[in-house]
Order: sequence, then structure tokens, then C-alpha cells
Amino acid sequence: MGGATVVRWACRHPSAARALVVSGSGVARSGSGVPRPAEPLDAAEAFLPPSAGTFTEDWVRAHPREIERYARLRSTGTRLEAQRHPRTATASRPSRDPAEVEPLAAKITSPLLAIVGRLDAALASAEHLHELVPGSRLQVLEGNAHNEYYQSADEFNRGLADFLAGCT
Repeated sequence: MGGATVVRWACRHPSAARALVVSGSGVARSGSGVPRPAEPLDAAEAFLPPSAGTFTEDWVRAHPREIERYARLRSTGTRLEAQRHPRTATASRPSRDPAEVEPLAAKITSPLLAIVGRLDAALASAEHLHELVPGSRLQVLEGNAHNEYYQSADEFNRGLADFLAGCT
């Protein structure tokens, strides 16, 4: 949820950040469909398995120890957040219409790097954010799904360090 949070904050404060990094997120393209209203989920469906849509299955099979560690971290973080801020589980959460967000994102002047995996469902949104924000950078990590920062940490960190070095 961090990438969406960064985008929302930057839309309200387009020049306030020394640097913005959006990972696995972006801005949906107008006309791509307005999100449907939230639908309650069955309790058994409220939490996703640790690798569902976040890592490539080949990586999951090759890194059982890392997946076990990730599952523990994710479930602990999710549990703590749920205790602090209880809410009803939903299949989707309503968000702003992309047509409302696009003109706000186009006003972002802070340096922005969008990092996304080639296999991430957010690829099109990250590409669109890059198109909207003048001077932004886009880094697409080949062979990665949503958690590119975890699956390809070295490549992710090199791109991040390179971007931040240019933000003085």
C-alpha cells in the first residue's frame, strides 16, 4: 500500500519532497474503469497467501527460506495493523476516479522514480504515472512480480541508489 500512499501524498504536495519512490504502483489510465464498490469477503478469503501475485512461482520454489520469512513478516505486520485499525475485509476498496487523479499527478515536480516488475499487475499504472510526471524515471525489473524490492533486492537497491544520487 506504500506506493499508492506516496502517489496520494505527492498529488497533495507536488513539490514538497526531495525525492519520491513509488514501487509496484502508479495511476490508472482514464477510461480503464472506475473501481467497483467494496464487496465483503468471506473470512477465509480475507488474507492472501504470502506469494499470491507477489512473486514469480519459480522464485518461490527456489527460495523457500525467504518465502517463510516473508510470510512471517507479512502476517505479523497485517495482524498489528488490524489490531490498531480494525476494518471490514473487502474485495476492493473504492478509490478516486483516474480522471480526477491524472491532472493532480501531472503537477508533481518532485523527482520521482517508479519501480515495477515486468510481471506486476501494476505495470500499466506505473508506466502511466511515468508518462504523467514530467522528468520522472521508470525502472522495470524483468522477471519480477509485485515484490520486486524483495525478489530482486540488489537490482532494486542499485536503481534506487542511482536515482537518489541524482537528487541533490
